[in-house]
Amino acid sequence: MQRMRELRAKIAPADSLAGTTGVGAACFTGTATFTSPNTMEVKLNGGGYREIRFGKAVVATGGSAAIPPIAGLKEAPYHTNVSLFNMTAMPESMVVIGAGPIGLEMAQAFALFGTKVTCVLRSSKLLPKEDPDAAALIYERLKADGIEFVTDIHYESVQVVKNASGWSPQNPCHSAEFPDMVVNVKDKKTGAPRAISCKAILVATGRKPNVEGLGLEAAGVDYDLRSGVQVNDLLQTTNPNIYAVGDVCSKYQFTHVSGTHAQMVVQNAFFGGKERVSEMVVPWCTYTEPEVAHVGVYAHELEARGEECDTYTANFGHLDRAILEGATDGFVRVHCKKGSEKIIGATIVAPCAGEMISELTVAIQFNVPLGRTGLGGVIHSYPTLSEAVAGCAFQCKMKAWEKVVTNDSNTKLKVAYPAERLLVPPRTTAGGLGRFFGVGFCVGAGVGALFSFLLLRSV
Repeated sequence: MQRMRELRAKIAPADSLAGTTGVGAACFTGTATFTSPNTMEVKLNGGGYREIRFGKAVVATGGSAAIPPIAGLKEAPYHTNVSLFNMTAMPESMVVIGAGPIGLEMAQAFALFGTKVTCVLRSSKLLPKEDPDAAALIYERLKADGIEFVTDIHYESVQVVKNASGWSPQNPCHSAEFPDMVVNVKDKKTGAPRAISCKAILVATGRKPNVEGLGLEAAGVDYDLRSGVQVNDLLQTTNPNIYAVGDVCSKYQFTHVSGTHAQMVVQNAFFGGKERVSEMVVPWCTYTEPEVAHVGVYAHELEARGEECDTYTANFGHLDRAILEGATDGFVRVHCKKGSEKIIGATIVAPCAGEMISELTVAIQFNVPLGRTGLGGVIHSYPTLSEAVAGCAFQCKMKAWEKVVTNDSNTKLKVAYPAERLLVPPRTTAGGLGRFFGVGFCVGAGVGALFSFLLLRSV
């Protein structure tokens, strides 16, 4: 943790008070409250008040951890993602309440450090919004790392058995003097109780927008305690001179979305821009090992809407770089609009999925197709994991190819078969494309195998 804090300190200047004032902004440290549609009052930390009259304003108060109503939890010295990194010692055991990105990222990190980690969740699904195959892969990896999952339960209570140092939710344990706590749960199906003892509790059950105590009513700004400040497509609130950005108003609670919102508001508020939230293509990544990255729609979302798509998947099992890196359980999956090459979504599971997803994000943002005139026409370096993107593109291109086989005399074309009839289980050949395209070639190796096995009909 000490090294992590040192690295965090190197990053901190980008968002520091000194960095903001250094570019010419006037900063007041304190608590701000709107007093009218065009004024606010700041209670200064150093004492006194400062009234500010504005032409334009932005609400950028972010979000905070949502704490579930579990009996006894408010009295327990639990951690959230904010306090967890202040630890100077590793707990012997930890219960993680929740199984979303933050909970799983931290669960795996502490498990790899040597902490006995138990993840407790109401449902049976990890990463419930993600591709089911991706979630299943992460589940197996986390179990292999020693994490225990207790699923399909009701939270009964949290008990503090021993807390000699007087730790609290406002000041949870950050040294070796850990408290003794018990998380009591009950199985939904059988009703069987279970008491899970631990030295630390991490609450990771989602986030809520910070909207209370801001005087939004006085400013004429509508908001909801769960969904946050209400904004239009230009990020304007119900007061057109007040904008909102980031977690306080968006379902996409990511740092990169907050930064993009900020750029949009500057353009829209001061330069007459019309940059719209609806035009954003937002990628995201869960930083487990391996990572899970996604952009666009999921197949299960389309299915729920009664829509179909064409899906292309390239597994890492026959990808040379994945074999060398010991990362053969990953994959790239791309969804296209049914009957077309238009990319509408993608999921990647890989050690560097967060880096790889950018190629597909660019493709969606700028309407680059998956086939020959798009990503299928891009050369990917060998050996790299990104060749799996090329593998999906290759599968898409093959739909436009008319495949044929020859007769016994090998003198003329005989029968045309659909693409799926010519696919065989992938296998590695010296230099063969089958390694990463998911296509096995029976004749020769390399490009020669491709044209010995798959012929383009010219007449």
